Amino acid sequence: LFSNHYLDKLLPGEKEWGIETSFYFKEIKALYETNKERLPGLNESQLRKHFLDKVLEILGWTVDVEPPTPSGEWAKHPDYALFKDKENLRSAQSLSQEGYFSKAACIGEAKQWGRPLDRKLKSEADPFEVQNPSLQISRYLWLSGVQWGVLTDGKYWRLYERETSKRLDIYYEIDLPSLLEDGTEGDFKYFCLFFRKESFPEFVNKVYQGSVDYARVVGEELKGNVYQALKLIADGFLKTPGNGLSQEDLKDIHNNSLILLYRLLFVLYAECRDLLPLGKNQFYTESYSLDVLKKEVASKLDHGDSIALSTYQYWNKLKELFEVINSGNPELEVPPYNGGLFNPAKHKFLETCRAGDLYLARAIDFLTRSQDKAFIDYSSLEVRHLGSIYEGLLEYKLRIADQDLVSVKEKGKEIYVPLDEAEKKRKKIKEEEIVREGEAYLVTDKGERKASGSYYTPDYIVNYIIENTLRPLCDQITERIRAEIHKLEEKVKGSRGQNREVYQRKLEEIKTSFDDEVLKLKVLDPAMGSGHFLVRATEYLAEEVATNPYAWDEEAPEGEAAVSFYKRRIVENCIYGVDLNPLAVELTKLSLWLSTVAKNRPLNFLDHHLRCGNSLIGAKIEDLANLPDARKRQKKKEQPDQLGLGLFEDIFKERVFLLLGAFKQIEDLLSDTVEQIGQKEKLYQDFRRIVARFCDVADVWTSAYFGNEVGWKDYDQLQENLRAKEKEWQTLMASCSCFSKAKEIACDKHFFHWELEFPEVFFEGSRHKDNPGFDCVVGNPPYGDILDDTTKYFLEEVGFNSGGSGNNDVFRFFTEKGLYISNIGAYLGYIIPNTFLFDFPTALVFVQYFGVRSLPPMFWGV
Repeated sequence: LFSNHYLDKLLPGEKEWGIETSFYFKEIKALYETNKERLPGLNESQLRKHFLDKVLEILGWTVDVEPPTPSGEWAKHPDYALFKDKENLRSAQSLSQEGYFSKAACIGEAKQWGRPLDRKLKSEADPFEVQNPSLQISRYLWLSGVQWGVLTDGKYWRLYERETSKRLDIYYEIDLPSLLEDGTEGDFKYFCLFFRKESFPEFVNKVYQGSVDYARVVGEELKGNVYQALKLIADGFLKTPGNGLSQEDLKDIHNNSLILLYRLLFVLYAECRDLLPLGKNQFYTESYSLDVLKKEVASKLDHGDSIALSTYQYWNKLKELFEVINSGNPELEVPPYNGGLFNPAKHKFLETCRAGDLYLARAIDFLTRSQDKAFIDYSSLEVRHLGSIYEGLLEYKLRIADQDLVSVKEKGKEIYVPLDEAEKKRKKIKEEEIVREGEAYLVTDKGERKASGSYYTPDYIVNYIIENTLRPLCDQITERIRAEIHKLEEKVKGSRGQNREVYQRKLEEIKTSFDDEVLKLKVLDPAMGSGHFLVRATEYLAEEVATNPYAWDEEAPEGEAAVSFYKRRIVENCIYGVDLNPLAVELTKLSLWLSTVAKNRPLNFLDHHLRCGNSLIGAKIEDLANLPDARKRQKKKEQPDQLGLGLFEDIFKERVFLLLGAFKQIEDLLSDTVEQIGQKEKLYQDFRRIVARFCDVADVWTSAYFGNEVGWKDYDQLQENLRAKEKEWQTLMASCSCFSKAKEIACDKHFFHWELEFPEVFFEGSRHKDNPGFDCVVGNPPYGDILDDTTKYFLEEVGFNSGGSGNNDVFRFFTEKGLYISNIGAYLGYIIPNTFLFDFPTALVFVQYFGVRSLPPMFWGV
């Protein structure tokens, strides 16, 4: 809720820091010492009477117990309304229910000592009391309109802010007994400052806004800093003689420099969020951590100490750290976070190449310090914002300067020009903007130094789209469960003996089935970028499950917050994404890992649902019987009687249950151990092996639209040999030029065959589902980009209607594709220009063919 940077660095400089706390400390400590032996055995009302009421009184609050909420939605009330003084309380009591809380500074909710504050209880007791306490305080805040709320079990004291409380896992928390038993009076000052009467609302509002402002400013700075860091790392790889790299390796250098940046981002985030034992394990902190490395670098750079270009001390330290994170180390108290990002086998470039100390030092400094030389608090930055910052790097291409260059502004754009040319024109030149001959630099496809920034979608738009597409689906599940409960309750009443027992068991199962039903949902972003929409979709579904009265999962580890547990289940079961750029796929994985990572758990397995490919170009199984446009390319007499779809479909049906079985096992397995992640990797490798030759046939078929001359005999031979042994299949693929040509085109165009990549979305058993497709498709598809004529021709030939208007803007085809791969009753939420409404042929497609009815405007033009 609050920035660690603000709490640790800025707060001690505020005037409030000078408050006298000895009275609060002595009084609360004495109260705790008197009661601590019996606190764990008290029920909620006893805890309030003997401890909580008195703590609140010491903190200066005037308390009203169980005040009325201004809504009949719930019969329950918050335990406390907290007022600054008796006058405000009397004024509130004289007002109507709707006006009562306008006089309250805070509301409070109490729980029994030791009651989990992030999870429901499974009990036949009061159904409200078994609900997630974080949900309760959030709903009280929204019903009352009060901005601040306190949730406590006496041991843990949490402060919630109304707007962020809906996320359930955003709060400020203090462990009061730890402060009283192990802390100093100075440490206790934090509890006093954030829970005493005098701090509301001015002080807490100031800290909250200061934290928001800090994150915004640092986020803006990081946009430029990550650009510089990427350039330095790339230059470091290029300039290291032993790497043997040249102009021909620029793509590999660029891609692996980004992977290294992704790794550094993960470590910086993990160390700030206590996912790595920084400050907890001395050996890790002093010998392995990125924290100690960044401080050493900062000290050397600030003091002008020399750092060599041709030594590799920092590189070796980073490799040791990455190995510890990948494999785990019990002595260092580091669990294995081996989701693939740190796997040496997947990133061999980073095992064989290295960068010199000065390059790495400067890159690390750019990533870890702001312009005022203060270390950046990564815990203050939203995962979605970090992902968007890094997504901007995907627009760049790496180049090597063939002469001295400098970045200058021309016609409102920053471009690189020869240095001598800029000097002749007397351009304003900054030394740090000069690129010397032979150095690496980054430019966009348009030759500009700065990317467009169009990759960032504001949070309020993402939230709007996610809530308006996923909420209806969740509501439908809840209504189905309620209807089924009603039916079963009637059957239980009207039956006897064994039948009654059967119905009773079914009733108990359906009462806790919401999470199982949500885990069946399929949510897709077909142009995922950094995964902005998918991160929020994961969070939203987890929040829904964690707060729904019909959800329960016995497998949730003791002590883990419900939202955290369900995010890890949902991200593997429900979340799908595709992107043309393989580095965007890796960035989305990173974003989702940062959003779902849990302490002492490996990173989730995501390879099966996050794929690289062109969402628009691919084959449908029903089309594979006949080569496309055959009559135009071959004489009719050369076309033998077709084996047709029957052969391909029969063989695919033989295999599809194996494909579905692999996906089902991946989704059913938890991701709590390294061994489970290893099992999932093996299952997915088996899936890729089985599906590979079906993809080969689909690639050949699709390539015929992109200049590949494929003969009927060759194509039929492929289908006839689908059951062949692997060696025979590979020999066949190598024997004909059209097959190898198909692979080249497929690789270049990134063909993506939806039914083959995600068979569980479209098939059940050995046949198509009755209602195949995704339940929800969301995103911000590219617009302003124009499809080439060949791709447009392909899309029109396979049934797209969006090109009828003559407008080749890619967003039209993405929108139609999203509708094609959705099931009946699905929800699609895209950001698209409203110009398509004025294009009658396109609008007609959406309204008549797909039955689109709701097109809510977000802001002008969209």
